[in-house]
Amino acid sequence: MPIGTIDDDMTIRSVCGRLVGQLAQWSAAATQRSYDWDQERGQSVTTLRRELAEEGPAFLAQARTTVEEGRLDDTFVDVTCEPPRVFTYGGMIAHVLTFAAVRRLVVLGALETLGITDLDAGDPAQWVAEPA
Repeated sequence: MPIGTIDDDMTIRSVCGRLVGQLAQWSAAATQRSYDWDQERGQSVTTLRRELAEEGPAFLAQARTTVEEGRLDDTFVDVTCEPPRVFTYGGMIAHVLTFAAVRRLVVLGALETLGITDLDAGDPAQWVAEPA
């Protein structure tokens, strides 16, 4: 089912792939490594879960270190872009948070349209307030 307009030829699977892939892509960008965009295509749910379990904590650790060291305004060259571009670490983190939120809501809306109505909105304010 094609959905949305923030990515090309969006499907639920491709949006989930981009949600996970953006963590890997930005981690690669911040360390000036190349990124294979094709790896996000057609991944199984099992593969997405495995990659999220790896990439999520790695990105979070990088973000925490950047904040703790006061380096949000520091810049890096993103070689995953053509041509390469310069970004700040703070801008990168803000981008990931913004587009992850949009993509998450796009997927929830698409699933609801397909009749899956028992997922709730996944409001992070509720999740953060829950005891560990």
